[in-house]
Amino acid sequence: MRKTASFTVLAWATLLLAHSSFAAENKWVFRSNALYVDELIGESEGYGGTAEFGYVFHQGQVAEHIIGFETGAMMGDDEEYIPDLGFFVDSDTTLVPLLFNYTVSSETNNQYGLFYEVGGGIGGFITDLEFSSPFSTVSDSDIVFGGQFFGRVGYELSDHLGLTGGVRLMFTDNVEVSGIDVGDLSTLAFDIGLKYAF
Repeated sequence: MRKTASFTVLAWATLLLAHSSFAAENKWVFRSNALYVDELIGESEGYGGTAEFGYVFHQGQVAEHIIGFETGAMMGDDEEYIPDLGFFVDSDTTLVPLLFNYTVSSETNNQYGLFYEVGGGIGGFITDLEFSSPFSTVSDSDIVFGGQFFGRVGYELSDHLGLTGGVRLMFTDNVEVSGIDVGDLSTLAFDIGLKYAF
């Protein structure tokens, strides 16, 4: 009986030690961002949010390297007067990023305070655009190649939680609506968010 109890205590102690060791490494990262986009396709401002789930594949003394997948949605609408046509055209734009990101973060375990992050991502965007006038409405959806570069500054509140704010340069290939080329996305976006490591 004593041997069984001793083994049980030893087993639980080993599991707790392993969990503590794993938690200290913080191998996984989840972040949630709110975005303001300076100019979406169709010359409209946009708002939205994204979520990213990442893995810390290398953790050094001064920086950690993270690979992750980010998705979400950005939406905007605009009204523009077309002199040649003599009427206004309304545009509604929705972009869904599907990006694989690589991030270098100066944040390391047990170091509270300011940190920075830089990186980039590549993948695609699901586009959903609609243009309407008093006489007709044209809409289309597609998936186009795209990516981003970003930089952030953050403050680490604990071993697990941090606040971040930054800027991104986002870009896509040309987008078509019913066979008509309406241009590409090449714009700045600003974000604030939470970063949770576990």
